[in-house]
Amino acid sequence: MAQIQLGMLMTGTEECCFVQWTPNELQYVMIPRFDGWLESIQPRLDDFFEELQDNMDDPEYVEALTGRADDEWVFATNRFKKAAADMQAAKEALDYAREALIEEAGPAGGHGCGVKVSAVVRKGNINYKAIPELKGVDLEQYRGKESTFFTVKETKAS
Repeated sequence: MAQIQLGMLMTGTEECCFVQWTPNELQYVMIPRFDGWLESIQPRLDDFFEELQDNMDDPEYVEALTGRADDEWVFATNRFKKAAADMQAAKEALDYAREALIEEAGPAGGHGCGVKVSAVVRKGNINYKAIPELKGVDLEQYRGKESTFFTVKETKAS
């Protein structure tokens, strides 16, 4: 709607025919120019530009604005974002179902229908830095092999 109204204001057009294609049909809607439109959204535009200016010192925000925007990248990022949202929804559903099973099983646990619920007690980690005999000992020699992996996350401007 913003594109249509701004386009009509810039060209002086009184009315626009908005055409939308769907797999089943073409839809046509006539949209009249609303002369008060720009004034009505001016506060939102001012807020947007103020937020934009405030975020220009944030390197992650600027990178998101200046990053890739080609069709392949957009498709891949949209697929990632949808999968992340689907995964979050599935995680929430799984957590809810898990809690319901734990409540149903009670402290003694239970099993049936291919699911088993039981309490597991895990010992805490050892804080090696708190052991006096290890003060000053280089523990790096005991570290495992280095590995490389990638992280993918949504950024502020997404």
